[in-house]
Amino acid sequence: ARAELHHGPRVECPVPSRLCVSCAPSSAASSSAERGVFALAKGSLAASALAVGLRRLRRQRARRLGRQSSIPGRVVQPPLPPYMRGLVIDVTEEKSPPELPPAVREHSAVLELEAALEADSPRVLCEALSTAGGWIFPAPGDLDRTKYPIMDAELTIRALKRFAQLRHSASDDLRPVDFVGRCGAGLKVLLRKCRSFDSQVRKAVSSDPAELLPVLRAFADQRSLVAKYTLFFSHAIEPVLPKLLKSQEPLPGLLRLLENYGTTQLSFLYEVATQGGLSARLHEIEPSELFETVQRWAHRAQAGKLPIILSNQVRAFLRSLACLRVKLTPQQRTDWLASVVWASVEEQTHESALLEEQVRAGLLERNDPGELLGLARALRSIGLVTDEVLLLLTGYLQDAFQASSQSHIGKVLAELSAHPCSLPQRMVNELIETCRDFGLRGAVEELEDLLNTWVRRRFELPGAAAAFAESLLDRPLGPEGPSARCGRQLLALGEPDDRLRPLLERLLDGPAIGSVGRGLELLGELWAPEGSPVPTLATANEILRLVGPEAPPRAADRAAELLVQRLAAQLPGHERELSGAIGGWRERSRGAQPLGEVVAPFVLLEAAKGPAQEDSANEGDLSRSARLLRQALAGEALRLDSVTPALSPFVDAAEDEAEEVVVLVARSCAEAGAPEGVLRRACDTFLEVGCPPGGFVRRVVFAALAAWEEEGVRGAGLDALQATGNWLVQETEPPDPSAAPSPPGTAMAAVQALMTLLLALGGVAPDFSSLKRAQEAVLAAWAALEWRAALSDAVAFAWCRAVPGLKPSLAVSHFDLWWNGQEDSRTVVEQLVTGTIVELRWKTQLRVEATFAGPGLAAGQTPAWRIEAGRKVPWFAPKELCKAAFAAETPIEEPRKRNQRDLTEKAKAATEGRCMYCGSNHKLQARLVWPKELGGQVLQSNLGAACPVCTDFFGRLGPEMWGEALTAKSELAADVWWTAQKEANTAQTN
Repeated sequence: ARAELHHGPRVECPVPSRLCVSCAPSSAASSSAERGVFALAKGSLAASALAVGLRRLRRQRARRLGRQSSIPGRVVQPPLPPYMRGLVIDVTEEKSPPELPPAVREHSAVLELEAALEADSPRVLCEALSTAGGWIFPAPGDLDRTKYPIMDAELTIRALKRFAQLRHSASDDLRPVDFVGRCGAGLKVLLRKCRSFDSQVRKAVSSDPAELLPVLRAFADQRSLVAKYTLFFSHAIEPVLPKLLKSQEPLPGLLRLLENYGTTQLSFLYEVATQGGLSARLHEIEPSELFETVQRWAHRAQAGKLPIILSNQVRAFLRSLACLRVKLTPQQRTDWLASVVWASVEEQTHESALLEEQVRAGLLERNDPGELLGLARALRSIGLVTDEVLLLLTGYLQDAFQASSQSHIGKVLAELSAHPCSLPQRMVNELIETCRDFGLRGAVEELEDLLNTWVRRRFELPGAAAAFAESLLDRPLGPEGPSARCGRQLLALGEPDDRLRPLLERLLDGPAIGSVGRGLELLGELWAPEGSPVPTLATANEILRLVGPEAPPRAADRAAELLVQRLAAQLPGHERELSGAIGGWRERSRGAQPLGEVVAPFVLLEAAKGPAQEDSANEGDLSRSARLLRQALAGEALRLDSVTPALSPFVDAAEDEAEEVVVLVARSCAEAGAPEGVLRRACDTFLEVGCPPGGFVRRVVFAALAAWEEEGVRGAGLDALQATGNWLVQETEPPDPSAAPSPPGTAMAAVQALMTLLLALGGVAPDFSSLKRAQEAVLAAWAALEWRAALSDAVAFAWCRAVPGLKPSLAVSHFDLWWNGQEDSRTVVEQLVTGTIVELRWKTQLRVEATFAGPGLAAGQTPAWRIEAGRKVPWFAPKELCKAAFAAETPIEEPRKRNQRDLTEKAKAATEGRCMYCGSNHKLQARLVWPKELGGQVLQSNLGAACPVCTDFFGRLGPEMWGEALTAKSELAADVWWTAQKEANTAQTN
């Protein structure tokens, strides 16, 4: 009742009273047991939450203490709960005693190994190792190792060093049979542990060669073990290789020791190659032992048994050893050079393989310097071989030079080509030194032969000429003639005159005046080799002027007297008189009177009254001239090649004697058909210029042109020109058409120029190349207007005969411009082709106007052809011309070009789409206006369009007759056309 009064009317709660919170306090059904259960649950939840919170606090505290304890030098005291802080006494100043590390309990086998390390027996150590290894690594902090025998890195290193110390010492009690049993198993355990602790072991033994070498010696005889653990040994040896090279260990022992450890020996050799320390220690090893070691690796690399990286190391080592001079047997030298050739190329080629095979075929055994130099040239020419190979060849070349004779050395050096194939500078220096030694040791005659060959073949070896000159000046003066000729050849090789002036002064035994080169050349003629022909009169004149008589007589004076006797002996009928005359000339004056003036009268006397002599290969120019003049006096005709020897002794003769000889020679040559006046003029000018060899033909051509100009270009002058040309062609060999044109200054070039002129005058059209050669040869020297006008007219009319439709006036004007250098040949052709097409179009228009004067045809139209005797012919061609064309052979058609359509379009554009001959537009084809025979090319500027009918008539009639038909009067075309029409109408009516 109080509840209702206080709270209002009661409402039933839908939730059970034991579960409703608002109804629970007032629920009459609550009991004390239910309240106890709720209290227990709440307590359990609170305890769980507290435990979780405490664990979290402990973890945070542990992390915080870990961070603080990582600070070096700081003592961390763990914090205390608040309720205990007042009860704790601070005792941090007192130090507690240090705690001892806990003892590790080892396996009995490990303890036995520790005891074996203290013993002096490697057998005991190996047996202990066989049971102390195991396969289990020690766990960190594991104090109990009694279950398995465990070797750590420290124990492994100690065992390895102790075994290396005891092995091969006085305490070594191991026998070969022991390695099969427990001792061998113990070594395997040791190496397996070394491989497991690779980094620690390498750090312990690879820092010093003194630590590594005992280890290597200890396992040197265990090849099977080393082969199984090669990787470990390689990793241990390679870091210490540079220190091994610098150590005091003998080099042969190192190589033999490393031979057992795989490719470490090759790595050591490669280290030697890169650091370059082998040359300083080469005396420690036998050459044959080094050769065998290197060859073993080279054979493996060549057989492909090594990887590419190791093969490249072999190549590098071989290249570095190529420069070292090692004493080997001939077979070893051959194999060595072949291996070095192989090592010098990055990749084997066919050329290098052939050269290597050539070396193995016994090239070094023959010891021929020529073959060695040939091999050097071949190696350098392929561009794949390094300088080390050629430097190795240089050493072999020096040995070959030392063992060869002087003559053979000279031949070998002379056999080198004009360019020494870019040999290395060291080889060039060695060759120069060889040349110098050859010049000092060899005879002067051998040196002369060598230099003569070098000059003839234009051989160039930088510094060789200087070395020869030095050797020639340093040696005592030998035979004068070879010495003088050697000096002249050295000048030809590029040595300066001042360097060889002392040689000339020594030969003359006095001061030298004038050119050193000419002086040495004359002295070489003065002291000529035995069997040499007598010098010419002009050369003898220079020699006797250079030497001259001196008192007391010198060697040069005695040689000059012998030269005078040889000159006089050429005229046996007047030998004594001529010798006395020359001797008086030498005593009297050497500068005022030429020698030819003294000798010429005796030559004429010998020709008139002397005994007859046969032609001889060793006769001099005096005897040859006398013999030829004797033939001329007898009425025999002299050939063209006999004029020069007949006139040469009379170059400096008196005027009356020279005139007598000129008349005699000209009259004799005129017997063969040459104009005598032209020949007399040619002989006079030839004597004035000193009778140069091969110059008479040019003088004949000049004289013929002068006569053509003076006597008339169409009358007697032209006859003389043609007669001279015929005589020259008869006397000279006909030129080979396939050979190259003769040089402008030669006799054959002058003859070809004259024949070009005569052919042009005869109507044969010359091309521009022939005209250019003729101009350069002789025609450019003539500038007379009348002669030039005749030449221009002849060439222009010849061109008009070859090019139908070309006007002579146009050809003359452009030829003059080309001759004067104002236009080039291409421009001339373009202008002439354009003018020809315009002229042909004009002629076609005139024929159309004359034939179709009325309104018959539209403007620009022409007939295509007409029918004559059942064949198509040009509409304006007369009947007689058609008969001549039908009687001629069918012309061979030129093969059509692939671009014929393109050429045809260009040709139509040039002729406005019409045939350039008849004006038709029927089946036009491209045609060259300027023919190929005259140098015409397939160019757009040289194309013209022609119909098939006109092309056929052009080929049948030829350019000259076809050109006459094209240039005929226009009224003739009208008569031909209408006459043909009448005949056709009459035939159709009948």
